[in-house]
Amino acid sequence: MVDPRYPEWRYLAGFATEQDAWTYVNGQGIVLSEDEQKDLREKIRRANGTVSSLPDRAGIRPDVRPLPPGASDRIAKLEAEPTFKDHLQGVTSHEWGLVELSTLRCFQSNINLEYVQDLRKRAPNPGDIEGLLRFCQPLLAEREKAPLPIGFNQSTNTWTIVSENLDLRIAGNIAAEAKPDPTAPPRPFVGFVYGFGLPQLSVGEYNGALVIRNGYHRAYALLEAGHTHIPVLITHVPNYQSTGGGGPGFIPSHVVLSSRPPLLKDYFTDAAINVPRRRLRVVVSVHGEVQVIAA
Repeated sequence: MVDPRYPEWRYLAGFATEQDAWTYVNGQGIVLSEDEQKDLREKIRRANGTVSSLPDRAGIRPDVRPLPPGASDRIAKLEAEPTFKDHLQGVTSHEWGLVELSTLRCFQSNINLEYVQDLRKRAPNPGDIEGLLRFCQPLLAEREKAPLPIGFNQSTNTWTIVSENLDLRIAGNIAAEAKPDPTAPPRPFVGFVYGFGLPQLSVGEYNGALVIRNGYHRAYALLEAGHTHIPVLITHVPNYQSTGGGGPGFIPSHVVLSSRPPLLKDYFTDAAINVPRRRLRVVVSVHGEVQVIAA
């Protein structure tokens, strides 16, 4: 079933109902043969059976250790960066630590295995704490630069930004004044701020549960590479929404906070299945128009 046109994603099918899992599998815009459909349905049933047979996990909590003394300089630089405050929105307090990977709870249900392969090439070896700090907690200056082709359609008055990095998003809006002509007076303008998400790997602590907030692909790649503990930003939040897990398409909160929650290690068991998906890219469009309407 492996088709080079369609990269495979690892999907935690066992933590969804059989019908919801099949809707996800069958909704990727790929025509599956009868044999492929039968095979995937059987894997979904097996995944559901794996999860239903899990023991009670209510008492499982990842081991948290102090960061090594040599990390203090990097942490100080990170917290001085202007974007660091974005980590703290909706957060009551924060700390840093070496957190056990395998038992972190997950709300993201899928992992792009093709992207993981690329990350594995750049990931440090177990025991390389300096490399691990750079990989998990990069400074803005260390972040890999991604090309962002920008186009403007004069006919439709539309700006378009295209990225192969699925992390591109609209990050806010802006209203200000500018001088497009140095000899003319300032003119008002409105628009949107776009960019990528925060590069630091972080977890959210809510009611004693530690949930991965950001960095799922890196966490998966590091666990696959043999790492047991990784340096993360731990944010303590007053409600589940502040973990970032309340959005559409995520594993529901009542499952994540249950006595049998999805853990990162479950991606490597029969609780997860491989699903072919079309390659995706993100397109951000900003369109301006003038409308005349009745008062």
